[in-house]
Amino acid sequence: MSTNVVAAVVDLLAEKNPSAATRFTRQFRSTANTDKDEIVALNRFWRDQLSSLHVSTISERACLVDDIATRDWLRHFRLLVLPLIVKNDLPTVH
Repeated sequence: MSTNVVAAVVDLLAEKNPSAATRFTRQFRSTANTDKDEIVALNRFWRDQLSSLHVSTISERACLVDDIATRDWLRHFRLLVLPLIVKNDLPTVH
């Protein structure tokens, strides 16, 4: 199983909100074998989390692109999606 992208997301979350990183590791499950498949699974997870907020998240969800280089996905996530995740203390427990 590919864990490079997931590990990077956990690290990014942990820098800003350690409890969010813990919640993420408990909730996120993927059986992906490649970074590309992992990105698809991460996008699904974060789109679901963002869509549960009572604010517009269209621009942040638009950054969660499935067919993108891992490096670019992580940059978009860190700069454009992570701030909203941290501000709203995501992930929430479903």
